[in-house]
Amino acid sequence: MMDKEQNYELNYRLKSGMTTKIELTKDDVLVWLECFKNNQRFVPKHGSILGINPDLVASFNIPSLKDHDIKEQLSPIIESNKMVEDSIEQPKKQETNTFNIPEGKAPFKIVCQCKARYVVTTYDTITTFKCKYCGRELYRIYEKGIVETRFGPGYLLSN
Repeated sequence: MMDKEQNYELNYRLKSGMTTKIELTKDDVLVWLECFKNNQRFVPKHGSILGINPDLVASFNIPSLKDHDIKEQLSPIIESNKMVEDSIEQPKKQETNTFNIPEGKAPFKIVCQCKARYVVTTYDTITTFKCKYCGRELYRIYEKGIVETRFGPGYLLSN
């Protein structure tokens, strides 16, 4: 069995949000850095995982790294990794202020002749809708583009 001091812990987060920790040897860390830099699949010599696709990795960290040779090699990759991590963190902060709208749906601001004003969330491909108060036909107004609703940016439906 390998000595515990020679192993490094690689913490990584996939773009899907899943986080994982794996133990790597010094050689595996160097191979991981090369694979990440060249966007090639990484297969560790030891461990329970089959491989890591760097294209799917959003960010990674090696907290127990103290070896200066590896750190020098790692610093340009860490800088690019931090920029990717920062760009991923920004949208998450914005998402907390908006409502969770399912994929393929969007908010629509309804403005009807019967003076009804409300917002619905429905499929973003619709072109017509019926007012829930008077039943009149409403049409999507493309000229207005994106309008602000209480659920965030959406589209306009009117008579």
